[in-house]
Order: sequence, then C-alpha cells, then structure tokens
Amino acid sequence: MNVSVYGRHGNVMATSGKNEDSQWHINMKPSTALGQRILDIHKLESKTDNELIDIAFSSFSFCKYRMQVISHFRKNHGSPLSLRMLEWISFLSNKNRLFSAIQEKIARHHNAFHHIKPYTLDISSEIRLNWPSFRTSFPNLSEMIAVGGIQEVEIFSKNISQQLGFDYWNKFGRIQNSPHKVKVPLTVLLKDWFGVDEEDYTNTRLPALLDKEGLAALWVLQHQRGYKPFINILRYETILDINIGYCR
Repeated sequence: MNVSVYGRHGNVMATSGKNEDSQWHINMKPSTALGQRILDIHKLESKTDNELIDIAFSSFSFCKYRMQVISHFRKNHGSPLSLRMLEWISFLSNKNRLFSAIQEKIARHHNAFHHIKPYTLDISSEIRLNWPSFRTSFPNLSEMIAVGGIQEVEIFSKNISQQLGFDYWNKFGRIQNSPHKVKVPLTVLLKDWFGVDEEDYTNTRLPALLDKEGLAALWVLQHQRGYKPFINILRYETILDINIGYCR
C-alpha cells in the first residue's frame, strides 16, 4: 500500500514572467539605477567569473552543502540538484508540528489500512497549514543558505508496515486487546530556486543587507555571464511510528 501526498506553494518551476529566478541572460543590465549603482560600487562587472563565484558563495563557508552547490553551479547546466538532508533541526522549526499533523491525519483514516488495494491519502492541507521554513531558524544555517524559502513540498511514502490489532486470548484465558500499529516511512522533498533577481539584492530585508555584494555577484553571473539557476532539493527521510488504537 502506498500513501502518496503532496503540497504546493508558489511556482517552483518559475514558468512565467521575464524576471523570474529561472530566467538566465547574457549581458543584461539592471533595470533600476540602484541596481546598477550597487554593481558599480563593488566593481562587479569588471571581475572574472572565478572572482564573482568566490564573492557569491562567501556566505556558504558555514554550509555543509557548500562544495556540492558550488560544483553544480560551475557546471552551468541548470538541472536540479538533490541534497541529502541527514538532520533537520527542530529548534525554531515547525518540522515536528508538520509531522504530527500528518500522523493525526493518517490515524483518522484508520480504515484505509484495512483495504487490500492501494489507498491515496491527500495531506496537502496539513502541509499548507504547517509549511516548512528555515528563515527564522538560525541553527538550520546550512539549510537556510541552500534553501532560502521553500517553494514546493513533496511528501511520499512506500513500504508501509503494520501490526494489526486483533483481539486474542491471553494465558489467563481472557480476551486481550492489541493496538493497531503502523510504521510509515516518509520521504520529504523541500524545493527552492537557487537564483536571484534584481530585487533580491536591492531590497532592505536582512539577507540582502548582510550579503548585498554576494547576491549582486550571483545576479551578474546569472544575468550577464549566462550561469543558469537551478532547483535545489533537500531530501529528508523519517519514519512515523503510529499507534492508531484498537480495531473494532
């Protein structure tokens, strides 16, 4: 039996709009005076590709995915990059709330586990109400850098195992109830565009204020030098161990 679940937010494929993160260009000029001024202040347009890459990825010195992301970006082909996420820190994150909501939804559909045929369970509403975010979670620094804002979440499950809770006679000759237990392995894909537009380095939000030169260097690489942005995918795996209750 498979439980196939997904939720969407934003447009991770970035299929519309001239200024989408997915658009890559050659010799493009900033559309605002401020955008051009920032490039001029840091003399970014006169720097080599390697110099720009060093500037753009300077903040990645704290990121455990640093070498994978840089190598992928240098290859300049724009295909998605899948990163294995071994640890998802719970502090200041809604990870546990998300998994609890999914677990409760599965438990409410107890009867689905007694069907022989595959059953699809839609938990998109649980995902939207508990949308994952790394923006305010400083301990998740590596994840915050690799995935600045999650645009799409895909969750799926297979190889579910269960212990059906049938009544049985115990050694004292009494009927004993046994709870129905289910193990649900979840694979979570957290997706985001690794790319910048002009507004990303000209705004006054904290990430732009802390790394304006780095973001502007990345813009030059993608909009003037032809380096293609790509989808970053953090892959996280866990197992929900659910005690559904007693079968009736």
